[in-house]
Amino acid sequence: MKRVLGFLILCCYFGIIGFSGTSYAAQVSEVEIPDDDCPDGSNFDQMKPGEVLIDDTDNMDRTLIDQSYTREYNYQRSSVPISDSRLSNLHGRQGLKTLAFYLQQNFNHRKGASKTAHGVIATGYGDCWGLSDFAVEVLTKNGYTVKLVQGRSSQSNAHRWLEVQLEDGSWTTFDPSLVTKKYHYKPYWYRCAQKNQVLGVYCP
Repeated sequence: MKRVLGFLILCCYFGIIGFSGTSYAAQVSEVEIPDDDCPDGSNFDQMKPGEVLIDDTDNMDRTLIDQSYTREYNYQRSSVPISDSRLSNLHGRQGLKTLAFYLQQNFNHRKGASKTAHGVIATGYGDCWGLSDFAVEVLTKNGYTVKLVQGRSSQSNAHRWLEVQLEDGSWTTFDPSLVTKKYHYKPYWYRCAQKNQVLGVYCP
């Protein structure tokens, strides 16, 4: 009787272990990330274009909106000579893709780097202010209407990026910082900050 009881105990013991092992394996398989699923989002061919924003420029002065901002931060716009033929004849979303690729190939984001388009061209580096300044220059020269916006991100209280008007009148995000090597070549329409201010609206 003792032998039978011992045998039953052993069977139950190993049965429980086997059941637990199967359950755990099923749980693991449910959370596995497929090999072709890029966790940082850089596989953007499968993504839809970025958020289309409401056009709120109707009641805005189509120059720098807050002149006190210019005085406080000495943010003076000037024409930057951009002679690279790759940055001419840009139109629509394809033009934004071309500019994003140019930024990827020629510049990188660096904290504390230049805050102006001139400095970005001279050094190859810019912070979000400088890269945005460069992108505004290129886009307005190509006929785009552009908003320079600022907001709070996890790393900055004053992150800058652009909102660009497309040919159908809608607006799309263009963040020249996130497309650089430092941020793993994210799509231009990615956003990493919550907008809280429109600094300027620029027309061609």
